[in-house]
Amino acid sequence: MAVSLGTVFILNSVALFLFPPIGFALHMSESQFGLWSALAIHDTSSVVGATAKYGPTALAIGTTIKLARALWIVPLAMATAIVFKSKARIQWPWFILFFCIAALLNTLQPRFHAIFGALNHMGKLA
Repeated sequence: MAVSLGTVFILNSVALFLFPPIGFALHMSESQFGLWSALAIHDTSSVVGATAKYGPTALAIGTTIKLARALWIVPLAMATAIVFKSKARIQWPWFILFFCIAALLNTLQPRFHAIFGALNHMGKLA
């Protein structure tokens, strides 16, 4: 387990530093780079780091694609458990539900834009 985790961590670190120069060398657009990074890099934080170096459009696309892929884990796990009639109890990851609620509020309720804008700014300070 330790070797597997270490390997993934090292490869994420390598991708964080190597992907932007490779993208520039291949003359990728920001959209192409964001999509490529989201699909090729395992860790969400490494995707954010690599795409942030490439540009704001790459960052938006890479982060969105990576989070969308991560959100599919829950319904896929539940469907698999139902299909194979698993007796395992699945714990709901509440942070995903709260993330979806926040995204919905930010999209549909303009009065929350100031709050989420401030939270977004604080998140970028770290």
